[in-house]
Amino acid sequence: MDRQQIFDTGLNGLIKQGHRAMTGAPKYCVYRTPTGAKCFLGHSIPDNEYDPEFEREIPHLYSPLKAIFGAEDQADIDFLREAQSRLHDSLPDVDFTQHLLTRAKTFAKQYNLEFNPNAQ
Repeated sequence: MDRQQIFDTGLNGLIKQGHRAMTGAPKYCVYRTPTGAKCFLGHSIPDNEYDPEFEREIPHLYSPLKAIFGAEDQADIDFLREAQSRLHDSLPDVDFTQHLLTRAKTFAKQYNLEFNPNAQ
């Protein structure tokens, strides 16, 4: 998967979903919740490749996730970390979609990505 595909898949998945994938108390991000919600990066993990063990790992340290996301170097890892943080973890629950779109537009510009929500 290239950066544009990861961005489009995560963005459009979260727009459709309408909220972050959080669980537990206190709340923390997961790739997939028990109810099927997915985080920004979780939307790019194919169902047949998802493993609940991923929940204990982060992409820059865990080889299966690095392979799924095509992370080949530190720049790719930084992109994944930044995308997850800015386009999921730090977003507020109130007006989630509006905040997501605002941040996604800025993120796309920073990483030279096309910003076309729902263009898939």
